Amino acid sequence: MTHTVLSAATVIAEEGHHVVNELPVQPIWFAIAFMATFIILAFVASSFGGRGVSRSDAAPSDLSSEEQAALSEYSKTRQG
Repeated sequence: MTHTVLSAATVIAEEGHHVVNELPVQPIWFAIAFMATFIILAFVASSFGGRGVSRSDAAPSDLSSEEQAALSEYSKTRQG
């Protein structure tokens, strides 16, 4: 009885060991696709940054006197 169970377990273990799932393309193409996707998404994310953008509708000359005073005070603290 024990011998039969052990031999059945051995057969099952040997059969399950040789399972191979083939990829639809070569692995290098997965790497290229993921890298291209990452670069595109990084470019899209960086386009939302808005750093260094000077819009004419937000020019300091269009600000009220209180906002100009607050901006000049802030600029003094940033310069040291």
